[in-house]
Amino acid sequence: MHEEHELIRRAQEYDPTAFGEIYERYYNGVYKYIYYRVGDQGLAEDLTMEVFVKALEAIEGFTFRGVPFSAGGEAGGGGRAPDGGGVGVGVHPRRAAPGAGRADG
Repeated sequence: MHEEHELIRRAQEYDPTAFGEIYERYYNGVYKYIYYRVGDQGLAEDLTMEVFVKALEAIEGFTFRGVPFSAGGEAGGGGRAPDGGGVGVGVHPRRAAPGAGRADG
């Protein structure tokens, strides 16, 4: 968790590589979660990008509270769909998320 805290601190100080590291570290997990919730590859890709744009816009105000960034409170919408609408758990059956393992994002 210390490494994650340091990475966020660097991003807050405008280190040009820090947010890229955050993106690389969390893209697949965010994408898979959103795809699971919406069930559409293109929409999941678009919403995943929105999550990272919003995270970048809000990184300066992120306060480390001992909960990992990966828990999703700030970046992931706290369990809500990125459009602000709540999506009930279990709406879609579990399935593999297409493209989630791609090296290019």
